[in-house]
Amino acid sequence: MLSLRPPSLSSMYMAPAPTASVDGLGYRYKIDYKQFITAECNIKLPSFKVGEFEWTIECCPQGHPDGDDRFVAILLELVSGPREVTIPFEVTFITENRQKMWSAHRNHTFTNGVNSGFFNFVRRSELHENCKFDGHFFIICTLASSVMWEQSELLKDIRMLKDNDKMTDCSFSVGDEIFKAHRVMMGARSEYFRAQLYGGLAEQEMKVIPIKDVEPDVFRTLIDYVYTNFIPESAPFDLIKGLLVAADRYHIKDLRVKCEENLLGRLSLDKAVDCLILADKHGFSAIKTVCLNLLTDPENSRGLYLNQEYCDMVHDYPALFAEVKEKAKSMIDGLGDTADEVHTITEMLKVSSLNFNK
Repeated sequence: MLSLRPPSLSSMYMAPAPTASVDGLGYRYKIDYKQFITAECNIKLPSFKVGEFEWTIECCPQGHPDGDDRFVAILLELVSGPREVTIPFEVTFITENRQKMWSAHRNHTFTNGVNSGFFNFVRRSELHENCKFDGHFFIICTLASSVMWEQSELLKDIRMLKDNDKMTDCSFSVGDEIFKAHRVMMGARSEYFRAQLYGGLAEQEMKVIPIKDVEPDVFRTLIDYVYTNFIPESAPFDLIKGLLVAADRYHIKDLRVKCEENLLGRLSLDKAVDCLILADKHGFSAIKTVCLNLLTDPENSRGLYLNQEYCDMVHDYPALFAEVKEKAKSMIDGLGDTADEVHTITEMLKVSSLNFNK
């Protein structure tokens, strides 16, 4: 996918220009669309500095190995800085006529040379449709204000507090493992634990509180989030799924939002069936919508009925399969005379129904 020879970038972009933002400081690049989209290797835009920290943006016009190659990926990288920093950031693409915008944001802990971003930021086909005539578009990266940078130092101190077992005052038993914590932190971050630890429930007097139906790795990550407001970008997909369910169960709303964003940014066809079942069971509507779209996309439908996981879903979750069929039928209605795509979806539904009726 990547070329060993970098493209000629001399006229691809203009140097980054600072932009004002209510939430922080942004840097804007004006990009030549044609040169950008035809580049065969990843592109690092000119760096910019915020205080003692130097940053760069890496663009992947042909996709990222960890994402879908039909999408443009974009990453923020800390080039150099005096220390680790946890900071929220936002990346935005805006067409030259300001008629179309794509945006995504997340929070990440950066060290020198570490990057974070969005593997499936925008479909190349969608970017092409909106930029092919104007010829240019803008990339804007916004970093949080200095107040947030100061908060990141506070988070480091709180993390040190968590790691000091001598100062903890409650414990949780998960599987064969014991996790120590502070009642005030758990209660402040979770309505569930607030009721459990301060609401007069039996657990209030327990020295070790049992936690069921959660894997130790998931609960460990949840505890870390309670203290640091951070989940690792590199966390396995299945771990994030478990963390999403735990966040929903224990009423940690901001963690639920971040887990949903993480999963949505990494969803692909091979994960769609499993995530659809999960989303339907727990009421994660945004994830369910994306999974339904993936499973009924004509580009994905060819051979889908041969997938064992899909066939199991057809047999084990008939009501859910009925929703897939309904979505597919509405997709067919919207395709009009696109014969090949209509035929593909129709055959997928027909064979799936045959498998179900066996």
